[in-house]
Amino acid sequence: MPSRTPLRRATRTALQRIVSGEWNLAVHPRCGTNFSVGILLTAGLTIGTSLVLPREPIGQLLGLGAATMTALQIAPELGGWAQKYVTTSIPFNLAIEDVQYLGERQGFPAHFVRVKWIER
Repeated sequence: MPSRTPLRRATRTALQRIVSGEWNLAVHPRCGTNFSVGILLTAGLTIGTSLVLPREPIGQLLGLGAATMTALQIAPELGGWAQKYVTTSIPFNLAIEDVQYLGERQGFPAHFVRVKWIER
């Protein structure tokens, strides 16, 4: 197992930077929030277009394609917004509990940083 001291130091530094206002450090394009927003947006647009467009198969397929492409264009920006203002909005009472080594993943060491809420 590799030494975790530099990683622990880096996680403490990152948490201090996030708490002091650099919230963009907590926003990542492959976050589960982005995935969820993309799914909800695609489903909503697809259902909406299927209700609005005529029932002919070609019209429905074109609507499905347009809804999917629109969702693909909007989802990254909307997902980033959701991360910034909803899922990572107020991390002022977080503390790092542990840093766990998970082994090698695709040739790189993987770690899990466990955080906990501090009751005030």
